[in-house]
Amino acid sequence: MKWAKSGLPSVFPKVNNKQSMIFIDNLTDLLRVTIHHPNAANRLFLASDKEALSTHEILSQLIIVYGRTLRSIPMPLAATDYAGKTLMREQAVRRLTKNLEVDLSETTQKLGWEPPFSVIDGLSRTVTGDHYRSS
Repeated sequence: MKWAKSGLPSVFPKVNNKQSMIFIDNLTDLLRVTIHHPNAANRLFLASDKEALSTHEILSQLIIVYGRTLRSIPMPLAATDYAGKTLMREQAVRRLTKNLEVDLSETTQKLGWEPPFSVIDGLSRTVTGDHYRSS
Protein backbone atom coordinates (compact mmCIF):
# COMPACT_ATOMS: atom_id res chain seq x y z
CA MET A 1 0.00 0.00 0.00
CA LYS A 2 2.90 2.35 0.69
CA TRP A 3 4.21 1.77 -2.83
CA ALA A 4 0.84 2.59 -4.40
CA LYS A 5 0.44 5.69 -2.22
CA SER A 6 3.92 6.94 -3.09
CA GLY A 7 3.20 7.29 -6.79
CA LEU A 8 6.18 5.14 -7.80
CA PRO A 9 5.64 3.17 -11.02
CA SER A 10 4.92 -0.54 -10.95
CA VAL A 11 7.87 -2.70 -12.00
CA PHE A 12 5.69 -5.82 -12.08
CA PRO A 13 3.71 -5.70 -15.36
CA LYS A 14 5.64 -8.70 -16.70
CA VAL A 15 5.04 -10.77 -13.56
CA ASN A 16 2.32 -13.29 -14.36
CA ASN A 17 1.58 -14.60 -10.89
CA LYS A 18 -1.57 -15.06 -8.82
CA GLN A 19 -1.95 -13.91 -5.22
CA SER A 20 -4.91 -14.78 -3.02
CA MET A 21 -5.99 -12.28 -0.38
CA ILE A 22 -8.98 -11.91 1.88
CA PHE A 23 -10.80 -8.69 2.67
CA ILE A 24 -11.55 -8.44 6.39
CA ASP A 25 -15.32 -8.22 5.82
CA ASN A 26 -15.18 -11.43 3.74
CA LEU A 27 -13.25 -13.15 6.52
CA THR A 28 -15.72 -12.07 9.18
CA ASP A 29 -18.60 -13.26 6.97
CA LEU A 30 -16.93 -16.66 6.56
CA LEU A 31 -16.36 -16.90 10.32
CA ARG A 32 -20.04 -16.10 10.91
CA VAL A 33 -21.04 -18.89 8.50
CA THR A 34 -18.67 -21.46 10.05
CA ILE A 35 -19.99 -20.75 13.54
CA HIS A 36 -23.54 -21.67 12.52
CA HIS A 37 -23.11 -24.18 9.67
CA PRO A 38 -23.50 -27.90 10.57
CA ASN A 39 -20.89 -28.95 7.95
CA ALA A 40 -18.24 -26.78 9.61
CA ALA A 41 -17.86 -28.72 12.87
CA ASN A 42 -14.29 -29.96 13.47
CA ARG A 43 -13.16 -28.96 9.97
CA LEU A 44 -10.46 -26.71 8.59
CA PHE A 45 -11.43 -24.32 5.80
CA LEU A 46 -9.25 -22.14 3.62
CA ALA A 47 -10.26 -18.52 3.23
CA SER A 48 -9.70 -16.04 0.44
CA ASP A 49 -11.48 -13.64 -1.81
CA LYS A 50 -12.94 -15.30 -4.87
CA GLU A 51 -10.48 -13.85 -7.39
CA ALA A 52 -6.70 -14.07 -7.27
CA LEU A 53 -4.82 -11.14 -8.80
CA SER A 54 -1.25 -10.66 -9.98
CA THR A 55 1.05 -8.37 -8.03
CA HIS A 56 0.78 -5.83 -10.86
CA GLU A 57 -3.04 -5.99 -10.80
CA ILE A 58 -3.11 -5.46 -7.03
CA LEU A 59 -0.70 -2.54 -7.21
CA SER A 60 -2.56 -1.04 -10.19
CA GLN A 61 -5.89 -1.16 -8.35
CA LEU A 62 -4.37 0.43 -5.25
CA ILE A 63 -2.76 3.19 -7.34
CA ILE A 64 -6.14 3.95 -8.94
CA VAL A 65 -7.94 3.99 -5.57
CA TYR A 66 -5.32 6.40 -4.20
CA GLY A 67 -6.03 8.66 -7.18
CA ARG A 68 -2.50 8.40 -8.54
CA THR A 69 -1.52 8.06 -12.18
CA LEU A 70 -0.85 4.46 -13.13
CA ARG A 71 2.66 4.17 -14.52
CA SER A 72 4.64 1.02 -15.26
CA ILE A 73 8.23 0.16 -16.00
CA PRO A 74 8.15 -3.33 -17.50
CA MET A 75 11.15 -4.97 -15.84
CA PRO A 76 12.08 -8.50 -16.93
CA LEU A 77 11.61 -11.01 -14.12
CA ALA A 78 15.34 -11.83 -14.19
CA ALA A 79 16.12 -8.16 -13.51
CA THR A 80 13.63 -8.08 -10.64
CA ASP A 81 15.22 -11.22 -9.16
CA TYR A 82 18.71 -9.73 -9.58
CA ALA A 83 17.67 -6.51 -7.86
CA GLY A 84 16.28 -8.54 -4.96
CA LYS A 85 19.54 -10.45 -4.57
CA THR A 86 21.65 -7.31 -4.87
CA LEU A 87 19.60 -5.46 -2.25
CA MET A 88 19.45 -8.56 -0.03
CA ARG A 89 15.65 -8.59 -0.37
CA GLU A 90 15.39 -11.90 -2.22
CA GLN A 91 12.59 -13.27 -0.02
CA ALA A 92 10.52 -10.11 -0.42
CA VAL A 93 10.90 -10.21 -4.21
CA ARG A 94 9.98 -13.89 -4.24
CA ARG A 95 6.77 -13.15 -2.30
CA LEU A 96 5.88 -10.46 -4.85
CA THR A 97 6.64 -12.50 -7.97
CA LYS A 98 5.62 -16.09 -7.19
CA ASN A 99 2.17 -17.63 -6.90
CA LEU A 100 0.34 -17.85 -3.60
CA GLU A 101 -3.16 -18.96 -4.53
CA VAL A 102 -5.69 -20.58 -2.23
CA ASP A 103 -8.13 -23.20 -3.53
CA LEU A 104 -11.46 -22.04 -2.17
CA SER A 105 -13.51 -24.86 -3.71
CA GLU A 106 -13.95 -27.00 -0.57
CA THR A 107 -15.01 -23.99 1.48
CA THR A 108 -17.61 -22.95 -1.11
CA GLN A 109 -18.86 -26.52 -1.66
CA LYS A 110 -19.15 -27.61 1.97
CA LEU A 111 -20.52 -24.33 3.32
CA GLY A 112 -22.21 -22.86 0.27
CA TRP A 113 -20.26 -19.69 1.02
CA GLU A 114 -19.29 -17.06 -1.51
CA PRO A 115 -17.32 -13.96 -0.52
CA PRO A 116 -19.81 -11.05 -0.48
CA PHE A 117 -17.17 -8.54 -1.65
CA SER A 118 -14.91 -8.78 -4.70
CA VAL A 119 -11.16 -8.29 -4.40
CA ILE A 120 -11.47 -4.87 -6.06
CA ASP A 121 -14.23 -3.81 -3.64
CA GLY A 122 -12.14 -5.05 -0.72
CA LEU A 123 -9.06 -3.11 -1.83
CA SER A 124 -11.11 0.04 -2.39
CA ARG A 125 -12.94 -0.23 0.91
CA THR A 126 -9.69 -0.90 2.78
CA VAL A 127 -8.03 2.21 1.35
CA THR A 128 -11.05 4.46 1.88
CA GLY A 129 -11.93 3.00 5.28
CA ASP A 130 -15.48 2.16 4.18
CA HIS A 131 -15.38 -1.26 5.82
CA TYR A 132 -15.15 0.39 9.24
CA ARG A 133 -18.27 2.46 8.61
CA SER A 134 -20.34 -0.46 7.28
CA SER A 135 -19.65 -2.83 10.18
